[in-house]
Amino acid sequence: MKTRISQQHSLGFSLVETLVAISILLLVIIVPLRIASQSILSSAFSRQEMTAVFLAEESTEAIVRLRDNDALDGGSTTSWYSSLPATCKTSTGCSYNVSTGSFVSCSPTTSCDLYASTSGSSYYTHTSNGTTAVYNRKTVVTESPTGEYNVTSTVSWTAGVVSGVVSVAVTTRIYNQYE
Repeated sequence: MKTRISQQHSLGFSLVETLVAISILLLVIIVPLRIASQSILSSAFSRQEMTAVFLAEESTEAIVRLRDNDALDGGSTTSWYSSLPATCKTSTGCSYNVSTGSFVSCSPTTSCDLYASTSGSSYYTHTSNGTTAVYNRKTVVTESPTGEYNVTSTVSWTAGVVSGVVSVAVTTRIYNQYE
């Protein structure tokens, strides 16, 4: 005698199959979104870091230009150094103000914060104009006994990607080549 085995055909998915499908779907959606958000944050940090390097270079180049202009104007080989604010020659430092073309002294009470210009120009200035300080630039010039001048410009800022203050330093050495 033959026994008949009945087969039941299900018309839907089981709970396990549904959970596995949802899990795979979530992975396919969430992983690319996470990668995209990380690249946006990384891009923003890179932009801030690049701006900080340019600001640091701007200050060191202003000191080299001061030395060169002084030599071209017939000044002594060290008069450019004596024309710097006293804080430029100490660890307190100074900063170059691009809007006035001069160096400003830094101090613990009046830091060298840089504010984005509100005049439509794409430069940073020491005048707040109601904007929030983004960067802080400090330049220190030290003289060595050999007549070499070490110029170190440090730009720091609070980055949103990493916690805490991030800084970039540019160092150059200049000589009295016009002696």
